[in-house]
This record gives sequence, structure tokens and C-alpha cells, in this order.
Amino acid sequence: MRRLIPGMAFLGLCGSLAAGTLTLERTIPLPQVEGRIDHFSLDPAGARLFVAALGNNTIEVVDLKEGRVVRSLSGFAEPQGVLFLPELNRLFVAGGGDGTLRILNGSTCFFTGDILYLAVPRRGNQPAEIHCYRVES
Repeated sequence: MRRLIPGMAFLGLCGSLAAGTLTLERTIPLPQVEGRIDHFSLDPAGARLFVAALGNNTIEVVDLKEGRVVRSLSGFAEPQGVLFLPELNRLFVAGGGDGTLRILNGSTCFFTGDILYLAVPRRGNQPAEIHCYRVES
């Protein structure tokens, strides 16, 4: 019984912190998205949220001020990871379907032309290695 009390107290504390800090401000519909969505990345200065719509093979660009999807970016194979780096003004999208890491201009959301292919070959009990191949157009 002694082990449960600290655990319950911790859960109670977390519950009260979460209830006190999270407030639903709005719900933004994603009308063209079917299936699963995966990761998100925030552009705080531009008030945009990039959503990896895995089921659609798209990245949805949400304007947080307007509360709506402003663009749907296609050309991805199962986008499972998305990261916006404001200091580079680049959006990185990892495709689980083809093993690519596509790089987009953060302002225009157009491909920069840089595509990285990642491969992790396994040879018996040798340590894993990551091979990166860059294709520039």
C-alpha cells in the first residue's frame, strides 16, 4: 500500500497541473485530411503549424491567427516527421515511405531541390551505420 500512495499523489499533482495550464482556445478543422496525422512543428513568428498528414501524404499548413488550413503540400511518401527551423527558414520533412528527408523553403514552402536519402544497412553483428545520400537539382 505504501508504494501506491506516492504514485497516486504524483498522478493527482500532474492532473491538477495539466487542468490548470491547458485551456482549449479553438478547434481548427482539417477538412481535406483523411486517415492518420503524425507530427507537428510550429513556426512561432509566422503563427503557422505544419502538420504531417500521413494518411494523405501531405503537409498541412495551418494559419493559427486565421484558424484555418492555408495550404496543403503534396509530393511526400508517408510524411512522418516534420521540423521547422526558424534560424534557417527551412522545413524538413521525413518520408517513411521512401526514406527521404526533403527540405523546403520556409517562406514559400517550395522544395529547395535538396533531398537526402537515408539508408541503415545491417551486416550481421556489425554496428549499424547511417548512409546519407544527397541529391541536388
